Amino acid sequence: MLQFDHLVHVVRCSPAEVINQMKRHGFHVVQGGEHTNWGTHNSLCYFDLAYIEFLAVQNQEVAIEAENPLIQQAIHKLQIEEGMLQIALRTEQMEELTERLVAKGFHIKGPLEGKRMRDDGTLLSWKMLFIEQEGDGPRFPFFIEWSESDEKRRDDLQKKGVISPHNNHIIGMKTVFYAVTNVNETSKRWKDLLHIEMSPPKINKEWNAISQGFSLGKITIQFCEPIGNGIVQNQLKNYGEFPFAVEFQGKEENMNVCHIRNGMYIF
Repeated sequence: MLQFDHLVHVVRCSPAEVINQMKRHGFHVVQGGEHTNWGTHNSLCYFDLAYIEFLAVQNQEVAIEAENPLIQQAIHKLQIEEGMLQIALRTEQMEELTERLVAKGFHIKGPLEGKRMRDDGTLLSWKMLFIEQEGDGPRFPFFIEWSESDEKRRDDLQKKGVISPHNNHIIGMKTVFYAVTNVNETSKRWKDLLHIEMSPPKINKEWNAISQGFSLGKITIQFCEPIGNGIVQNQLKNYGEFPFAVEFQGKEENMNVCHIRNGMYIF
């Protein structure tokens, strides 16, 4: 069983600066911590156990030497622009997942050990698994297994105030949107990787795009291919095949859009 874990949004500013920017739009964001062995640090915006990680390079020399593929992807993207980079899916069966991917012919890196020191001095640890990918299309998700159960993590994060209500009345993440050049081909690749059912293709008239996706629990991943001028075509032309927008579930029907660090947030 796979669950949506988090979206990585890479930024050139400090995590503290992102906290201030997001708070102006009513989001509850907290300081994460430092990954000293990777040369990075982050801030975090939680919606139950799903979250957005704002990842920044803290020590360029250390980051360049890091063996973690995510850090190398972050460095490469930040040389061009800030923005949403990749999603992570959560598993409680990392060994079985690794064996299945290898059996299907995927080349993998990991599982890699991850850890960071929280501000309160406690150590957080996890494992990460990456798929070595060549050719076109957006990057596959990477996989993460936390050292603690979902229940224990939720309880701990609530007690620390990390999971806390948002002032803009958002109650959860709803959809992560990717800009892609070929929605049919991308959907086939991800379906083969994840063993999931794809929704039928549909037209998004507002964005002038055709979209198709899948759901993991309450969160949907939507691939968008432009069919003419519009937001998706601009994203694809300017930034390439990456996630570019997140839509949230709120208590109110008002539609707000804010653009933060080349990311589009809809609530």
